[in-house]
Order: sequence, then C-alpha cells, then structure tokens
Amino acid sequence: TSREALNNLDDLVQHYRTVLDLSRRHDLYYTDYFYHFWLRLRLRAEDSEIEFAGYDNWRQMRAVFIWIRHALDGAEWRDTCDRWDLRIARVGDRIHFRATGVDRSARQINVAFPKTSLLAEISPLIERVETIITRLVDAIGDDYWTDYRRDLA
Repeated sequence: TSREALNNLDDLVQHYRTVLDLSRRHDLYYTDYFYHFWLRLRLRAEDSEIEFAGYDNWRQMRAVFIWIRHALDGAEWRDTCDRWDLRIARVGDRIHFRATGVDRSARQINVAFPKTSLLAEISPLIERVETIITRLVDAIGDDYWTDYRRDLA
C-alpha cells in the first residue's frame, strides 16, 4: 500500500537501485524490466474492491482521480485497453465502477462507493504517492513511476 511504501522508503529505494543495477549489468532493454516499476491502483471499502488492471503508472491513476473529483451527476468515464474494459459513472452521490474483459471472459466486477468518502480517501492518497515518487526520483535520479519511459523504449 502507499502507506507501507511511505514508511519503508529506504528499502524501496534499495530495491529499485538493485533492479536498475541488474538491468544494466545484464544489458537489458527498458522493455525487459519496465514492469518492475508498475504501480497498482486498488480501491477498497468494506467488502468491496476493484483493481485497475490496465493502470500501472501515476499519470493514468491521477487522471481517474481528477475525473472523480469533478464528475457531475450522470457523467461517465470509459477506457478499454489490453483486453480490459473499465467504466466509471457518477450517479447521485455514488461513484460506480465496472471492470471486465472486453470479450467478457474475465470476471465482471461492479462496485459503488459514496463520492464523499471516496474523495476523503483519494486526497491523502494523492499526497502520499506524490511524496513517494518525489523521494524515489530524488534518490534514483530518474522518474520511472509517473509514466511509461518512451525515451528508453
């Protein structure tokens, strides 16, 4: 979780330094190791949970958070990538999420959260993740978490 990462930043820095050192030592291309830097967005409340399988960098996650903050009643968000389909809708005071495989082969997940409580969780999450990424970039020297590094691909 972001809380665990924030509390263990020294270990996290060492882990990423090791990944980068091994990739250099073995002459790996970025496409051989970039997935080690993926982030995973998972929202949980009570007995409900949804994981954003296709969102593995901070830029993608932040876009969802901004949408949630500003979504008007009846607004919809839809994204399809890598055989994965995500739909988000604001209906009244709730934000509804549905995720499934585009060919319907994957288990469909439907979850709804009260918008106010979701926003109350998102604001400190954004602060934590941005603090973590800033510290990692300061220690490593490059940003591998905000977006896919097209300059290395």
